[in-house]
Amino acid sequence: LAQSVRLGVFEFIVDRSIAKTRSIPETMANDGEVVLDERELSKQIGGLLMLRCDVNLHTDILDTPDIFWDEDSFEPHYVACREYLDIDKRVDILNQRLGVLKDLYDLLQNTLNVKHGNKLEWIVIILILVEVLLELLELVHDAWKP
Repeated sequence: LAQSVRLGVFEFIVDRSIAKTRSIPETMANDGEVVLDERELSKQIGGLLMLRCDVNLHTDILDTPDIFWDEDSFEPHYVACREYLDIDKRVDILNQRLGVLKDLYDLLQNTLNVKHGNKLEWIVIILILVEVLLELLELVHDAWKP
């Protein structure tokens, strides 16, 4: 029962995360881009990663409690309760939803990386142009110099 309650908390947190990000795909579809700060995106990705770790690594939702290793007679009741509460199915659905959020954040991160790369390319182009102009000025100066 505690596993189901803990899973319910995780489901609530994921639902809240989905609600926060619901406008991102809509904005992308309408405007073609999303204005999102790189720092804010990193925070959201970190929060998603923490949630995935909590669900899959740091909690005992996927594990059989230790008492059932000592008392085999209770295990059928535990399995029946787990099946009744659909724990495994809910964990799978939760992981699928987390996967969709991860895909969205990966897309946004890649978009930010491309924008940053484009900005760096323009900086390099401008620096090359400045260097060429300085060389031309030096050539003109040398040509006019007696």
